[in-house]
Amino acid sequence: MTFWSQEVLMLFFVYSILFGAVILVYKQEHLQVDLFEKMPDKIDKILNYFVKIVITIVLLILVYFSILQVYLSIDANQVMTSIPIGRWIMYIPMPICFLLMIYFTWKTGDKS
Repeated sequence: MTFWSQEVLMLFFVYSILFGAVILVYKQEHLQVDLFEKMPDKIDKILNYFVKIVITIVLLILVYFSILQVYLSIDANQVMTSIPIGRWIMYIPMPICFLLMIYFTWKTGDKS
């Protein structure tokens, strides 16, 4: 048997992880690997745009499938086990946060 407190904790966990990831992208404090250090500025700028494009493509794929997950959850009328709310409440921050990550990937400048 699932208690309501476990489901509320799960909701808070999902929301905090996803919005925490958005904050890290905004502050540019997410995990980064510097494979090429001390590159000429022109090459560094090209690589930076390439990385942003790859990040955007991956996040767009995640946006698509997270919207699909929200839609399927609403369509199936899934509800939480012990809380009488729709399960889509747990999935709705995913597309929102992924879109915010795309926005902040391009909005924030280089940290260097």
